[in-house]
Amino acid sequence: MTDKSLLTPELLRQLLQYDPETGNFAWRERPVDLFDSARTARLWNARWAGKPAFTAKHSQGYHHGAIFAVTVFAHRIAWAMTYGSWPSGVIDHINGDRSDNRIANLRDVTHAQNLCNRSKTVANTSGFKGVSWDQRSKKWAAWIKAEGKQQYLGKFDSREAAHAAYVAACERFHGEYGRTA
Repeated sequence: MTDKSLLTPELLRQLLQYDPETGNFAWRERPVDLFDSARTARLWNARWAGKPAFTAKHSQGYHHGAIFAVTVFAHRIAWAMTYGSWPSGVIDHINGDRSDNRIANLRDVTHAQNLCNRSKTVANTSGFKGVSWDQRSKKWAAWIKAEGKQQYLGKFDSREAAHAAYVAACERFHGEYGRTA
């Protein structure tokens, strides 16, 4: 089995235990019919059954692992096991913590909605998302990415005032998906 489409929510439930309160996974004991031999089944179950699953961390902070040589992300498995189908879009971690796979922290969103929930970049020097210093005018400028393009929100005497404009625009353009910090 090397095809992701063969990993059904039913099969995932047979292979894994998922705790929706903690977001943690553990391997279940596997039946012999999933292996080439009874010996292979005994060896696998002795080594892995009951042990934590999907503990590896991707370079971007997501927990992941492999099932039958198919690499999958833990947040997508949590969704499929809980709701009985794979997500139609991308899975957004509401609190921004990519390793927090509690079902209450996950939502199925479009790529654009997921981008609205990004935190400020590491290059940010103002301390506020959507705010930068305009050297020419010696004022703080506010910007927001919305409707597919960068939207100018104005120039302000303080970082706080510029950020307040960003927060208002974020609520207007992004609603529940917007992140202001």
